[in-house]
Amino acid sequence: RRHVARERLRAQKPLIAIDARFLRTGRLSRRIAKLVARVASRCHEPGAAPVPRFGSWAADVLSPRVDAFFAASRESSVSEIALHRFRISGKELRYAIELLAGAFPVELARDLYPVIEHAQGKTGEITDYSAACQRLERRLDRLAPRGKIAAVMRLLRAEEARLARVTRAFADWTKSPGSRIRSG
Repeated sequence: RRHVARERLRAQKPLIAIDARFLRTGRLSRRIAKLVARVASRCHEPGAAPVPRFGSWAADVLSPRVDAFFAASRESSVSEIALHRFRISGKELRYAIELLAGAFPVELARDLYPVIEHAQGKTGEITDYSAACQRLERRLDRLAPRGKIAAVMRLLRAEEARLARVTRAFADWTKSPGSRIRSG
């Protein structure tokens, strides 16, 4: 699990550097200002369609993500693939809430966002253990000819037990009244 966490951090470093560069150079701010100016100028063009209000547009954007999240939550215990879909739908919903929170009552960000974040943490833990098991299984194939299987088998069984435990805990959590993701 630590190895997977280190790999994730290593993969994120270039993204963090790009983000820092955009902030440092002000390029992102300039691009945003340019976009806002372009959009604003189109609103005043003769014959331009009326501009939708932010609140109604935000609801139209958020609604399918909420639906996808709850649909995925109903099938999340079926398979690893379904669990991954649930995690991705949660990530999309979380990002949409971050961007659109200003159009909704404060309870959306205050109450629902932490539940989604918590669910993602739980599914991330399951994903990490699953990845560890897969890596250990691949390592077994390489070690078989050398007779070094016993130690890796012990690690694999331990990871499989942890995976089963966190998967059961996640399933129990989704069915509990406090999870808030039991229904859409």
